Amino acid sequence: MENVSKRVWMILKRQGSSKNGESILQYLPYTKEEFKQHLVSQFTEGMTLDNYGEWHIDHIIPQSKLLYDSMDHPNFQKCWALENLQPLWAIDNMRKSDKIL
Repeated sequence: MENVSKRVWMILKRQGSSKNGESILQYLPYTKEEFKQHLVSQFTEGMTLDNYGEWHIDHIIPQSKLLYDSMDHPNFQKCWALENLQPLWAIDNMRKSDKIL
């Protein structure tokens, strides 16, 4: 969640906005544990929570297609919906880039 929070902060900063010190979990309909379980349930062979970095959190519909300038923006919810997130090996995520497969 810390990495997700940093990513949201970077996106908002680029849009000239900020999180105003608020937790992103206040704006999402799931808990840290539900988030973790969602990812773990999709792990492929070799993925573990301990080797995060070798795999990334991929946005099925890329963040670049779901721009938002606040955590109240509807695209924020769509971007970070569990249904839009999956673990993907880092190399595959970089190859995918901002494509919708």
